[in-house]
Amino acid sequence: MKKIIIKKFANTKKIFSYCIKILNIELNDNKNIIISGGKTYLEFYKALTKNSIYSKINFFLSDERLTKKKELINIFNIKKIFLKNSNKKTPNFFYDILDKDIRNKNRLLNNIKNEFSNKSNKIRLAFLGVGEDGHIASVFSNNNTIYAVKEPFIVSKNSYEKFYRLSFTFNYLKKIDQIVFVIHGKKKDYLIDNVKKKNYLRNNVFLDFLQKTKSKVHILYA
Repeated sequence: MKKIIIKKFANTKKIFSYCIKILNIELNDNKNIIISGGKTYLEFYKALTKNSIYSKINFFLSDERLTKKKELINIFNIKKIFLKNSNKKTPNFFYDILDKDIRNKNRLLNNIKNEFSNKSNKIRLAFLGVGEDGHIASVFSNNNTIYAVKEPFIVSKNSYEKFYRLSFTFNYLKKIDQIVFVIHGKKKDYLIDNVKKKNYLRNNVFLDFLQKTKSKVHILYA
């Protein structure tokens, strides 16, 4: 493990202002950035629409829900923010499943892996969220069945969800040079407490990740 930096902020607005500073520094050398879907980073996307730097970024989604219900699809909700707030311009995203056939999971996984391999895909910075149970991207510790793996991607399914998930693997994410975790919500306070106590628990993906990664890790919370 390289280094863990823990910072507390007054609110999420200040967290994402700090995230943009980290992003600006990284863009001097590398334009490929992993970003989490879900609700955690919606404010970050809104902030980016007011900053011209987003047009320089190649965004790689950390994970995606494989479903036809658009309201559950990360890329659909992210694009909606940019279309509403940035003169109808959206940045480059990988991967966009809105125009893909998701019925054959193995074929989809192979196609995604091949597309990724053909890109200039050195990624040194990732912005990730953490679920209340400690999952990161779509890597879970419990109730999760692995459907197929083609490094650096995995397709899995939770027993309590009707859809599958496509995600970067734990193994790939832990090797990224610099990772920013944004954590907010009282139900996640226990995660911060365990980090401060250096309780890196194997049955919690986030806490286990901190033990195994060699990345420089920023943990930002409010």
